[in-house]
Amino acid sequence: MSQVLGNLESHKRQYQMAETAREAAFAAAQVIEEDFGRSGSGQMPKPGFQRLVAEVCAGSVEIPCYIETSLQKDAA
Repeated sequence: MSQVLGNLESHKRQYQMAETAREAAFAAAQVIEEDFGRSGSGQMPKPGFQRLVAEVCAGSVEIPCYIETSLQKDAA
């Protein structure tokens, strides 16, 4: 949580990306705020991401935009 409160660069970048998408005619662009401060390690639930995946699968999202992503492989 301290990183979320102290390091606002990622937060600002996400909002700027949403604004850029709106300027490019994607009027419904939004930032998934409920996952701020949650680890991407897979150990913590991310309800915003889960909602996004469901909306993408339902075809109700034009284009998901993200700053970075990574895939965790299970240890063999």
